[in-house]
Amino acid sequence: MIPKSELIFVYEGYWGDKIFVFSSSEEKAVKAVKRCHAYGKPEEGYEYRLGAHWAIDDETEGWRIVPREVEIQHIEGKVYGSFANDMPIHLYWECPLCHSKTGEDISADITFPHLVWCEHYTNPSLDESYFLVHLSEEDGEKLKGT
Repeated sequence: MIPKSELIFVYEGYWGDKIFVFSSSEEKAVKAVKRCHAYGKPEEGYEYRLGAHWAIDDETEGWRIVPREVEIQHIEGKVYGSFANDMPIHLYWECPLCHSKTGEDISADITFPHLVWCEHYTNPSLDESYFLVHLSEEDGEKLKGT
């Protein structure tokens, strides 16, 4: 049975006051920052990059990982595709607060429950929310390639 909600720490990757990535562990958040489109030295053709240095405190410019305790809801998701058949896998889930439906490509190294974020485009009066997506046993077997 999926629990309804719980308090967890989410690790958010910031440049200035803008969040670019998030993860369920600090280590994964650092990796996500380094894979982020905005990470790297700005140069011709890559003007959107902000930098590759880390802030040494809250006042200096650079990337920061900020832990934040949040209450998350557990929700069910659905996967389509098959790693065993060399097809891309897509995870779909619905936000229980604003009812927007979201899909994302997932890689073979994904673990569940999987942390996701909704900005509530369909209801901007809501604060952004994190959720942990669980899969049915059948969908879990799809990911294993059986």
